[in-house]
Amino acid sequence: LLALIHRSRTGRGQWIDLSQMEALSSLMGPLPLEVSANGRDVQRTGNRLAHGGAPHGAYRCQGDDRWLAITVFTDEEWAAFTQVIGSPDWTADERFATADSRSQNADQLDELVESWTKGQTAEDAMHLLQGAGVAAGVVQTGRDIAENDPHLRERELFRHLPDAAGVLRPIERAPYLLSRTPGSVTKAAPEFGADLSFVLSEVLGMDDEELAEMAIAGAFD
Repeated sequence: LLALIHRSRTGRGQWIDLSQMEALSSLMGPLPLEVSANGRDVQRTGNRLAHGGAPHGAYRCQGDDRWLAITVFTDEEWAAFTQVIGSPDWTADERFATADSRSQNADQLDELVESWTKGQTAEDAMHLLQGAGVAAGVVQTGRDIAENDPHLRERELFRHLPDAAGVLRPIERAPYLLSRTPGSVTKAAPEFGADLSFVLSEVLGMDDEELAEMAIAGAFD
């Protein structure tokens, strides 16, 4: 955009030097600043936050590779969380009495939280916690996204269209909708190689003799 503005003002274009590494470095947020300003290296925290929030992570649930992400920041959210899970004795432990103490004892807390989530389906636990005002969401698989997510289904992100073999497949539209020209997906992708003749003859300008020679040589096998 800056180059376009410069062109509109001066009539002269510019080369744009864009480094992938530099672009990604700009997204690293406070990590370089922590080193330059405070002399500290930031360590990896996994699913946890460096400052605050416990429990904060992804917890195993019933089923094969099913997980639920849960975040609790405030004492009010913690009280709601404990009520949802039935207020077992460990929730009254002094180690978990405040947000700071919960963060300091996050390892033990995670084990206890997972002792509850393991007995729940990810979907059931999510609805129970969300209903109580606790941030929780299923860690979705590709199947969850394509078939089970109610928000995406309501938004009609996927249309089920027949592929080249006639099998209905979920086909994803563009992730945006324009108010006047929303657009849509009208057909699935063609079978592999379906447009080969068109590309070679119409796009690349190859004649029948050249195509025949390539076929004999096995170029299309």
